[in-house]
Amino acid sequence: MGAWGAREMTKAAVLSIIVAGPMLSSAVWYKENLAFGLRDAILLKLAIAPSDPATMYLTTTDGYVFSTHNGGLAWNEARLIVEGESFFGQVRSPDLKSVDISAEDVLPGGLGELGSFRLQDDFYFEFGTTGEEFLDTSLYPTGYDAAAVPGLDAPGDFRVYDSGGGHGSGGDASRLGVGLSSGAPRLKSALRELETPSVGMNLQQYLVEMGVEETWVNSVAVHPRDPMTALAATSMGAFKTTDGGIGWIPVFGGTDKWERDGQVVAFEPGGLGRVYLGTQSGLFVSDDSGERFDRVTGTQLESAYVTAITPVMDKDGGPWVYVGTTDGAFLSRDRGESWKWVYYETLPEANFVSSIAVDSADPGHVLVSTLDGIFATFDAGQSWDRTGGLLFTNEFVPTVLLDPDDGAHAVACTEHQVWETRDRGATWETIYIDDGDWKIAWMLTDPHEVGTLWVVAAGELLRLRSSPPALRRGQGEEEFRRVLTAEPSESEVLDAVFSTLNVSPGKYSEYAGRATAASLLPDVRAVGGVLSARSDAAMTFVPWLKAYSLASDHVFVRGNDFQVPYFGLMAWWDFSNFVFNVDSLSFGRAYWEALDVMYSVKYETARYYDERVRLMHALMVERPDKLEEALDQVLRYRELTEHLNALTGGMYEQQVRQLDEGGVEWLQGYPL
Repeated sequence: MGAWGAREMTKAAVLSIIVAGPMLSSAVWYKENLAFGLRDAILLKLAIAPSDPATMYLTTTDGYVFSTHNGGLAWNEARLIVEGESFFGQVRSPDLKSVDISAEDVLPGGLGELGSFRLQDDFYFEFGTTGEEFLDTSLYPTGYDAAAVPGLDAPGDFRVYDSGGGHGSGGDASRLGVGLSSGAPRLKSALRELETPSVGMNLQQYLVEMGVEETWVNSVAVHPRDPMTALAATSMGAFKTTDGGIGWIPVFGGTDKWERDGQVVAFEPGGLGRVYLGTQSGLFVSDDSGERFDRVTGTQLESAYVTAITPVMDKDGGPWVYVGTTDGAFLSRDRGESWKWVYYETLPEANFVSSIAVDSADPGHVLVSTLDGIFATFDAGQSWDRTGGLLFTNEFVPTVLLDPDDGAHAVACTEHQVWETRDRGATWETIYIDDGDWKIAWMLTDPHEVGTLWVVAAGELLRLRSSPPALRRGQGEEEFRRVLTAEPSESEVLDAVFSTLNVSPGKYSEYAGRATAASLLPDVRAVGGVLSARSDAAMTFVPWLKAYSLASDHVFVRGNDFQVPYFGLMAWWDFSNFVFNVDSLSFGRAYWEALDVMYSVKYETARYYDERVRLMHALMVERPDKLEEALDQVLRYRELTEHLNALTGGMYEQQVRQLDEGGVEWLQGYPL
């Protein structure tokens, strides 16, 4: 199987089998990792659409939200970013207006708590003495001593901070025009005032790249009736999508950084548009699917740090809403009009609620996971008992779940294990151990498939089934492997992409090394020639002639000619060029820029490559039954093939030509 076998066959929906303890009356787990092909981001939470089992949303700590509408076969990617990075100042929510301000109001003086200083006066070396006129051509100057200016992490780094948060205090001034149409000219003007030329930098692109910052996507919730509508709670407010995760718009920005920091969001079951949003500074409620939020008042939840929200309906259709905070849990039975503090423990770790599981058949039966184990109540919070005894004591439990069909059956996860109880928490057994490098961040039961658990770790999205999934076999695995063997490997594709886009840092590093090493070669000068003379006569003094009893030590010769050859070699070394070589600077700057581009292109290409392989497996082995599903997959396969062909400079030219001519053998019978 070549490179394909060296990776994991889980990319092609081939399952690994895990023998474990009982889980839904099964001793065997079938594990499938659906994170292959996704961008290398830290995964956090997963939500499955209640009305569509094929629609899921996956959040990350890097601002990315992945969405799928075919059960994880192919993923869409969106990134929730906001204006401003620490280099330019405070991160602000995009729905807050910015203030246009001239560059001289920001530079060269400081801002806020840093005080005021002149940059050139605070360096150890005087201006013009360390070659910085050349170093200015690089994005990463190294001629200054970083310790000279307090608070700077890297040489040449100038930062201004806004300590006012969302309340203002000059926050927008520190953004230096990021997000404004006049941003690039104003930054260029500021650099000119500092006698720091931009040296051909694309300032508009630089502002776009440096002037945004990703936001943690802490939670996502899907509308009960519309799988294309979802809300995401992030560290920079709440965002909403109505197109299945392709585009997101900000709907809640808060009034300060605590209120803006969304921790959890949940729709009320029933599809009436009731939404609960928990932040670091209070609970908010919306009755129009997240278009407008109002703060819950008259209770501790008005300013509480909300960490978990679980709304359910009892058998009579009555609403129950449990809300977890860092100070215990609250209950409302009137859709948030009034609240009762139902859970509080002595130790602060036990009060920090991470999740709440409610028995749908009996909403008074509740399990609460905390930083210090699991607690249970069977009377809607009148009394609580620690479950599991010492097993979970002083143990962080990210998630606890109750079986919707069996209130005595519960599942919980710690950082590397999944536990199960079938006797209301009296005894617990380990049913899954994740011995990898990733910690379990979240877990949920599949609302559409009995006996299926989803486990989210930092780098894995695992689907654990208690029974093997039914796979429809088409032309078979052997045909799939044969076709895949003839395809370029992922490493070959990446090399071709780097070469086509000219972003291989190794090349620039080699050039820079050659330029610096060339300074060790000396400047060599050679001189040589022949000194000749001719005379009519010459008198030569030969002192040893008398030793042979001759009368004279002089010899007189007529018509004398003579020649004397000479040669000289001189070498000079200039070791200052070895320490600071001007010729290597251009390669150094290109190296860092190429490195940034290479990493971005690498993840994009790997995502295209892996998604295309999964589609090939689905089309060849599983063969979708529905015409609409088959058409979507074929079109996506064609799109990915053309993308890879363009990125690699023609490596997939044959596959594209076959698609145009309808000559792909294994696609016969599909709508092309």
